[in-house]
Amino acid sequence: MGRTPGLSSSCVTAREREVFELALRGYTNARIATDVHVSLPTVKSHIKSILRKLGLKGRKDIPISRLWDKYIGDSAGLANLVL
Repeated sequence: MGRTPGLSSSCVTAREREVFELALRGYTNARIATDVHVSLPTVKSHIKSILRKLGLKGRKDIPISRLWDKYIGDSAGLANLVL
């Protein structure tokens, strides 16, 4: 889709951010579901939604190390995700 990876705070829910952060850390969908107390289909739905918002087809398309360093590695975390 040609979009630069990034999310404006208005286009993503707090739960999507939480799920995405755990996915970036390498958590499985099952572990994310357990940790955030939602069903496995709900986790899959959140991940699908956030990948769509990033213009990506799947987890393998996420540049993990770059996103980790930029959004997780800093003290601000995912709060700085902007388009």
